[in-house]
Amino acid sequence: MKGGSNRKLRTHLSGKDASLRVLQVPAFAPPHEGGSERFCFNLSKRLLELGHKPTIYTSKIPSWTPIYEKREGIPIIRFRVWVYFLYINPMSFFMQAVNHNLDKFDLVHVHSYVFFFANQIALLRKMRNFPYILHLHGGLEPISANLMGIKASALKIFYDKFIGPTTIQAADRVISCCETDRQRAIKTFGADPDKVVTIPNCIDSTKFREATPQNPINVTYIGRLTELKGSHQLPYIVKAICRRHRNVRFTIVGGGVLEEPLRQALKNYPVTFLGRVPNEAVPDILAESSVLILPSFLEGFPLVTLEAHASAVPVVCYDVGGCWEAVKTGETGALVPVGDAKRFVEALSWVIEDREARQNMGKIAKKRLLERYDWPVAVKKILEVYHNTVSAF
Repeated sequence: MKGGSNRKLRTHLSGKDASLRVLQVPAFAPPHEGGSERFCFNLSKRLLELGHKPTIYTSKIPSWTPIYEKREGIPIIRFRVWVYFLYINPMSFFMQAVNHNLDKFDLVHVHSYVFFFANQIALLRKMRNFPYILHLHGGLEPISANLMGIKASALKIFYDKFIGPTTIQAADRVISCCETDRQRAIKTFGADPDKVVTIPNCIDSTKFREATPQNPINVTYIGRLTELKGSHQLPYIVKAICRRHRNVRFTIVGGGVLEEPLRQALKNYPVTFLGRVPNEAVPDILAESSVLILPSFLEGFPLVTLEAHASAVPVVCYDVGGCWEAVKTGETGALVPVGDAKRFVEALSWVIEDREARQNMGKIAKKRLLERYDWPVAVKKILEVYHNTVSAF
């Protein structure tokens, strides 16, 4: 798709109402659950509703998922995973397939810079001329060796120095889910400031209802059970809170390498493990929650915080990525310095004890959510990026 063929392919794109054929590239797709893949799939659904034609290329995780399927009208093509690096980064070789089918798409929208999928698109963009949009969903900050160990910290430093900048700089446009990552992409990774725009994450608020008061108080965790998500701190948090409060229980939602160790460590405590659940189940889980906890060490602008706020549930989380943009201490929850489990327990204990503050924070959180983080505004902004990018070719 070089030169003239590139222009010929886009003669049908005469205006902002023209239908776009968009190749979406997340590392994962439903039924695998997580923030960036959930955002990608929900965006694809809205694009389809508006008359566009999204297609998803992703990894074959879980391994039992079909190579091809249509899910809610969206074609999903999955590629074999040769190595599942650190249970975070699926290594699938799909560049040849993209190269072969590139003429079928008007643009390629890649989700997250850290995945092997993004690296392949960036490499292909060096060889061929096509609109490449990179969506940053967090993870740009360095990982402290004290928090995650020397190996993970060293790998992140290596990646961000030698691979990350190339992946980001190759993009024709960069969308950041939070202002924190926009600034980091420019200052640390050398992104062109004129090519980077912040479009906050968003959710469909109509799917959520306000949580009902719980007795005992229900503290909920929703996310992958991995060290990056801070799940290894859950035993300390649960045990410390249970020593302070009798009228409390925990609900842990998600799967991962730490699931079984956590079940063993907390088997004598008031903890319910729900395992992996479909995204459709999250509104009902949050409707029976009192507070959401997110002790994650690496985030962008986590969707789960917005989902909690849509349910009028305050959030206690570490101050990473763009969490500060939605979680305001004393207004919509509490922010804690990253990795400080003792202060995390203190903040959570305060939210549990102060019923009036907890309820007020939930009300403020929902009001802010409706004003700032609903889908229509985000889709409009993303489509503007799409059309501006395509029109430049």
